[in-house]
Amino acid sequence: MSGASIGQPLRLTDISPVAMQQMDVWGIDPGVTDIFVASNSSDPRAYLSPADLPGEPLLATPPNPRHQIRRFSSAEYYVKAGYRKTVANIKAWKQQHGITEIESSFGSPKTTVRQNITAYITEKLRHLDRLLLFYGQDIQQLRFLNYRGAQLVNHDLVKIFVDGGRKYGSHASNYNSHDTYMSRLNEDGSFKSRRRQHAHPSPLQPRQCQNQNQQKKKLTSFLFSETRNGKWRPLPFQPSTQIPLLCIGDGRFGRRRFNKKPLGLANRFKKVVRLAQRQFPILMVDADEAFSSKVCSKCGKKTLANVTVDGGESKLHAVQCCETCSTVWQRDCNASRNIHALSHFAALGVKPLVFTPQDQDQADPSTTSPPDAQPNQPTPT
Repeated sequence: MSGASIGQPLRLTDISPVAMQQMDVWGIDPGVTDIFVASNSSDPRAYLSPADLPGEPLLATPPNPRHQIRRFSSAEYYVKAGYRKTVANIKAWKQQHGITEIESSFGSPKTTVRQNITAYITEKLRHLDRLLLFYGQDIQQLRFLNYRGAQLVNHDLVKIFVDGGRKYGSHASNYNSHDTYMSRLNEDGSFKSRRRQHAHPSPLQPRQCQNQNQQKKKLTSFLFSETRNGKWRPLPFQPSTQIPLLCIGDGRFGRRRFNKKPLGLANRFKKVVRLAQRQFPILMVDADEAFSSKVCSKCGKKTLANVTVDGGESKLHAVQCCETCSTVWQRDCNASRNIHALSHFAALGVKPLVFTPQDQDQADPSTTSPPDAQPNQPTPT
């Protein structure tokens, strides 16, 4: 690892390919509905032809097509931090003490009319003592509970990549449905049967019933293992002794709200991870996420399109389908895999043309066409 400038954030070009091989690399796509979606595997060889691939072990195809997916939603953040309960209590107290009625009588300060600004200041000064008493003393305890809950959840955001945290780690509670869900998976990705097994077979033709049950069980296992839904279930939590390297997409969230949802949690996640580097064995770098939601991470083609419903009148923003390999993707999962691959290319100083604004049809096919997809390669979901 080459030395970065003092006071400057770590960059992917500062990390050598040999050092990256000894790290637990995560491609992370920040967002709105989900604070982040992280993936620890990709196939960098899908974006370049075999002739253009550098002879680096860093770009080797992963031996196991299944990989881990870790995510944390905005709704989960607010619930675990206790925001929903405290905000409801603050709203009830404001109505009880008449604060809601007072604040609704104020005009908007966002005006260029001098008379309106004067009226707003005058009305607010008239109720200033009551407002200071309410906001300065009555609800300070509830605000402290919000601060305390946010600190605990921020700690969990970092611990997810260190030891799994309370959500994915070995000490996760049974109330958390993730470990319960993963414990029901077989090694081939199929679900374990939850049907009650009868102790005594049917009295009519017992041998025939037993054979039918065995054939049905074998057929069910075959269907689950051969379909794409069976093979591409995420791997359960696997502890690692390597230092986590979080390659977070460099998307900018300048607006405060998007589709009536706040955008501050994605920026808060980056800030929390940046501060956590002083306390935990963890590294963070910004990764280029340009066109990461436009390129299929399986075939390496820029042919993704949103799935349409209601006869094509509505589009599903979170669900995409590749027109080349017919793979159906969850948008953030596909983007996180692309960011994981782009981080490996950045360490080698290489960037596939499919992730550039250059038109793919006019580009040199020897540098943009990926290798043919394997016929028996499983399709992720």
